[in-house]
Amino acid sequence: MVSKTPKKSAPKSPARIPKGTKKASGSIAKPSTTKPQKEFSETKWKGILYAPIQGPNGPLKQVFEDVWAVEGYFKMMPFVSIKRTMTIIRHEGELAIINAVRVDEATEKEIDKLGTVKHILRLTSGHGLDDPYYFDRYDAKLWSGPGATWDYKHGRQQPLVATGNLAKDSFPFKTVEILELKSVAEHPTDVTMKLGSLFSFLAVRLSWKSRLLVNVQEFGVLFKRPRGGNLLIAGDFVQNQQALTEDEKISDLTENMATKAVSWCLGFTGRIFVPSLYLMAHSPDGKPSGMKKDYEMLMSTPFKHLIGAHGYVAYNTAKEEWMEFLRGPKMYGPDFMKGKNT
Repeated sequence: MVSKTPKKSAPKSPARIPKGTKKASGSIAKPSTTKPQKEFSETKWKGILYAPIQGPNGPLKQVFEDVWAVEGYFKMMPFVSIKRTMTIIRHEGELAIINAVRVDEATEKEIDKLGTVKHILRLTSGHGLDDPYYFDRYDAKLWSGPGATWDYKHGRQQPLVATGNLAKDSFPFKTVEILELKSVAEHPTDVTMKLGSLFSFLAVRLSWKSRLLVNVQEFGVLFKRPRGGNLLIAGDFVQNQQALTEDEKISDLTENMATKAVSWCLGFTGRIFVPSLYLMAHSPDGKPSGMKKDYEMLMSTPFKHLIGAHGYVAYNTAKEEWMEFLRGPKMYGPDFMKGKNT
């Protein structure tokens, strides 16, 4: 009978030390209980992490005396980056950034030459991604509607909170009048509950992180110009995606075919118009009727020129062209504001 040789047991491998655990000499390493901070980007200012620059930007362009604009991108989803517009206004050497868009270092230096950035204005709940960066970089006053939220803490112990209330506080620039769309402010909602198609649902859900529009608010800025007519600076309540002249173009930035297709599906095309997606998300009834009073207020405001958070500048005839759209079949019909002061 052949005797069986007992099998030698394999030597045990040392216990694997969890990542981030420091091993003290002569003691057993314990897993760290501190959760690592989730990095939003590699870009830092004063040790705080911010949303990364979303793509290349165009040059800083002066569109009026004491008014500049610059175009950049927003990554809506893979392969889809829509253009967005930041406007900068100046009063007595102080600057206000409206519809903030992060730009490259060279453009930042150009902005710094214009004056001292003292204010950042968030006009619409659908924007605000780059507000924290400018807020910290310039130690500026942040303006928004009451209860506005920013989804990301950007490395802070406390969430970012606006220090200026666009609905109540007086803005310090004598050349500026704040216009509040009150139907929107009275209608807090989650945009993803109002969308009419799965495509739109996914587009907005992916890009705005689902909770960005819980406190739905919208404002406009009337920049008063003693010569040449006033300028209306808008958030999302109006767009202009068609330039009549080369001068109305802010830059030569283009959008790829995928982005153009998405923009067409969302209704972001044409000369001065109100996007149907905007009404679905912001109007109390999801239709033009829910915001009629707001558009009457805007059309009663004296302005000739327009620049929004997306698209081109519209010079001289912006109000007349927009009125033509509002009197069209998609909005209020030919009798809209007939006989009223416009």
